[in-house]
Parts: sequence; C-alpha cells; structure tokens
Amino acid sequence: MIPSARLQQEEAIRPQRLEDLTHVPRFPSPRVRVSQHGRGIWRVDIAGPWDPCDKEVLATLGDKLSSRQARQPFGLLLDLQRADGVSASEVCAWLTGKRGESDGPGISPIAVVGASGRNGVGTGAETRAFASREDATAWLAGRLESGRRGTGTTTETTALEAVTVSRLRRYLESDLRRVSLGGAVHALALSRRTVQRHLAAQGTSYRNILKEVRLERAQELLAFSHMPITLVSAVVGLRKVDHLRRLFRTTTGMTPLGWRQATAPLRGVVPNPCTPPP
Repeated sequence: MIPSARLQQEEAIRPQRLEDLTHVPRFPSPRVRVSQHGRGIWRVDIAGPWDPCDKEVLATLGDKLSSRQARQPFGLLLDLQRADGVSASEVCAWLTGKRGESDGPGISPIAVVGASGRNGVGTGAETRAFASREDATAWLAGRLESGRRGTGTTTETTALEAVTVSRLRRYLESDLRRVSLGGAVHALALSRRTVQRHLAAQGTSYRNILKEVRLERAQELLAFSHMPITLVSAVVGLRKVDHLRRLFRTTTGMTPLGWRQATAPLRGVVPNPCTPPP
C-alpha cells in the first residue's frame, strides 16, 4: 500500500495537464517527464526509483500519444539513463498498450537510450536500443522520413538534420550563460547556413530550441534546488527575472514561484536530476 501522503504528493504533480500535450516540457509524475525533441519526435525521460503508480501514468500518456499518432505520425525517444528498477520492455509495454490482456493502438517507432543489462528492450523491428540520444534521434528521424515517403529506406539528410537538433541541445545544455549561435556553429563544426537549414527542416529554429532548453533547466533548478529565482534566471542566461517570468507565463501559464510551489513534492521523492547524465 502507498501511504496517503505519498498519493497526495503524486496528485500535486498531475495537474501538469497530461491531456494537453502542447506545453513543453512537463512532469506527468515525479519520475516521468515529457518533451518534444525535434520534428515528429517526443521524448520521455524516466528518473529515479520506479514506482507502481507510474504504470497508470505511462498507460494514460501512451493513450494520449497514440491518439495523437493517429492524426500525425511521430517517433518516441525513451531515455532511461536515470531510471532504476524498471526494464525498457516494461516501460514500452505500458506506453504502447501491449500489456498482455489486450493490445492497444501502439506507438512506433521507439528508440531507447540507457537500456543496458536488465533494461534490455528485446528485439523488435520498431523498437531499438541506442548508446546515445544522437544515434537514437537519427534512427527515429530516418524511420519517420521513410514512412512519409512510403519507402523502407531512410535518408541520410534527414538523419543529419535530426542529429543537428540533438547536438545543438547538448551544446546549449553545457552552459546557458555563454551560448550563442556563433558558438553553436563552431561546436557543431557546420556552417551557419547549414545549421539553420537543418533546424528549419526539423520545424524549429535556434531561438526556439534555446527557449526550450532554458525552460527545462529553469524548471529543474526550481523543482530540485533552493536556488534563489534571481540566480536561476542568471544560470539559464537571462539577464532579468522579468524575462524568466515571461518565459514561464507564455509556455506554462505559471510563474517561476508558482512552478516551484507546485513541484515542491518532487524534492525528496526523486534524485536531483539537475546534473545531466554522461
């Protein structure tokens, strides 16, 4: 049995609107985060020790994503690098609706990162394990492009475009206080025009990805640390707290303080994920 206090903690986080998949990123439970990762790719991160309550969370999330896939195909990037006590096959089963008694509509393709050892994904044409997010992203982009073209082959150009998005996010996550488009171009060893073309092909831009990464980092710092909001603003590369407030209001409908208060139950429930995995 899960203590009532624990259930109350779970419920305190769920108002992040699972049914509304337009806000990026979001915490449907203390251990599960969903965000968009390039054109047609959704990313699900699981961090900390597995909790039975997350089965329902993943099943609900899977149903929502499946209904979305019926309208517009997408790929799923499942990141288990911080997960503990659950296998990739179990997570995929709950997300896709294939849980034994009946098969749901399913989600495919799925790329899994951090599925070594007991987290193995098994074998499946539409589910693959990868050592890095970049490789996973490239495979997903290729599968999606081949589906759009109605062929069984992937295109090298599409894979490169998707990898550029993933590599750019890595660069931005390194130190948001000192990033710039020029620095990104140098770090990616590509021309400015090539970077912009790849991002446009993935339906995004440098400014959009920078905003997403800033928001993700700020949300983590507010949820998992006691860092003053003024310092959080500086760490994510924003000169004024008003800029951080505007970012939160336009993307989450909340203020930074409101987000900190809403995610207070996260502290002490899961390990601090502010330091990215290797």
